Amino acid sequence: MGKKYFIVWEIVNIIVSFLCMILSIRNNINYNFYLLPLVFSLLFFICKNLKNLIGKYPGITVCLFVMFMRYVIFPLILCKSGNLSIYAKNYNNINWAIIIMIYEMIAIFLTLEISTKYTIKFNKSKKNRKKEEIKIRTPFIIVLIIVILLGGIYITNTNLLNSTAIFAKDSIDESITDTSGMIKIVWQCLTTWIFIFFINIQKKKYDKSTDNKYIIFSIILSLCFIGITYISQSRISRWYTLVSAVSSIFLLRVLFPQKKKSITIIIIVPAIILILIASFLKSGVNSVFDLITVTSGDAYFAGPVSVNNAIGLAKSCSVGITNIIYDFFNNMPIVNHFIKSGNSTVYLYNLYLGRIFSNSSGDQIIPLVGQSYIFFGWILSPLLSVVSIILMRIADKQFFYATNYMKYVWAFISIWFGLETILNMTINLSWIYIRIIPLFITFWFIEKISYKQKIEKRM
Repeated sequence: MGKKYFIVWEIVNIIVSFLCMILSIRNNINYNFYLLPLVFSLLFFICKNLKNLIGKYPGITVCLFVMFMRYVIFPLILCKSGNLSIYAKNYNNINWAIIIMIYEMIAIFLTLEISTKYTIKFNKSKKNRKKEEIKIRTPFIIVLIIVILLGGIYITNTNLLNSTAIFAKDSIDESITDTSGMIKIVWQCLTTWIFIFFINIQKKKYDKSTDNKYIIFSIILSLCFIGITYISQSRISRWYTLVSAVSSIFLLRVLFPQKKKSITIIIIVPAIILILIASFLKSGVNSVFDLITVTSGDAYFAGPVSVNNAIGLAKSCSVGITNIIYDFFNNMPIVNHFIKSGNSTVYLYNLYLGRIFSNSSGDQIIPLVGQSYIFFGWILSPLLSVVSIILMRIADKQFFYATNYMKYVWAFISIWFGLETILNMTINLSWIYIRIIPLFITFWFIEKISYKQKIEKRM
């Protein structure tokens, strides 16, 4: 990120902090929401090394954007409205929740700054050394087998590309875990690989002629891939669409660095439109402004009321470290049939709020810091967030050095871990089981049986 953008961002942080103070006084708000943007502003200013990696690494870029929305924009919405999320048993722990969130924020920034300093130091030490770039050439027979497999899966499962889901209200799924069996998992992995395969063909042609039409073709392929990703789920997941779109953007930004801004804008706009369509269908509203309420914002950005609820659960029920085993295996294929999901914090959180309906596990997301508070107590409440940030930074590093094929996989992983702080451990593990592990194994195996050409480059 350029210095001028960093300065503008910091000015926005400061302005929002003061606006929150003024609005809190005007609306007689008894909670210290203004502390969230204020502390964020101070930490953002102190941790100056972060600006060098924004836009270069997918995980850290997404993570900081999510933190900005959670700690700056949402508190402003809270202070402006003067209301709180309706999904709460009580609001007795709001100020304590704000302290826990600030504690988590400090831990996250500290982890990011330390890892960033290490990354900068590591890159400088490697600057004058030779780097081996590995080019992958997949045998034609492997590509043919994959195409035949995809064709066979589609012919025997014609409902895979469910275009009517775009306009069907009951097609929106916010469990974030739906993949509808092994067939869909295989379909998603192979369609992703084919997408990367064709992108790499465009990259090779571009390297030979530097004709911008190959960049345009790559962007079109990306938009088609996002569209297929969107409609090839039996129940639309906004999260999967978002992560796939941002992963595609970062891959193309690396392959075609000359057109970074154009690539980002052209791909992100349609992706946002698709996500908004899904959001309208789920909520039943007709305006973007109606989508952003204190209730929905608190749920999606792990706001103070959500953390307040988790603290309330910890105080009123006999939950603790023993419950972690149920959250760990809650969504693991096969194993989850032998686990009592009623003992997971996800279920107990919704039971505490009275949000259990029929056979569902509830529709509210317990925040990650809330889970950590329940498992480890307030002293170690940022622990799970710190672990997710560390894993995100590891994936970011792998993204930088990976082959053009594996770059997408590592971008996907790092972006997902970058989002985890507003989700929770249970959801994250679910994605690891049913999305990340199959995707990684597919790309890793195909790369293993492909031809490789090593090219030495000066770093």
